[in-house]
Amino acid sequence: MTIPAALSVGGDLVNPFERVILKVIDAVGGLDERALADETCIPVDLVRSVTLRLRDKGLINDDNLIIDQQRKTWEEDGREGGLHVGADLS
Repeated sequence: MTIPAALSVGGDLVNPFERVILKVIDAVGGLDERALADETCIPVDLVRSVTLRLRDKGLINDDNLIIDQQRKTWEEDGREGGLHVGADLS
């Protein structure tokens, strides 16, 4: 399993939970918190907290849609690092 590295958005870090929510919203569109929780298997109270943080950072709007002007601040650019976790099965 690879845990994504945090990305910086305007000096503020986007944590792995925020990245997952952003990726799902980007792929599927604006979902309510319950649907995001079901899609990501993240508890709904944590999804609610994450979406509030993403709104505060200006990355999503009140309808849980990506704000296009901010898209480049969090999208992967192919240089993402990460921490690989797991057993070596070789």
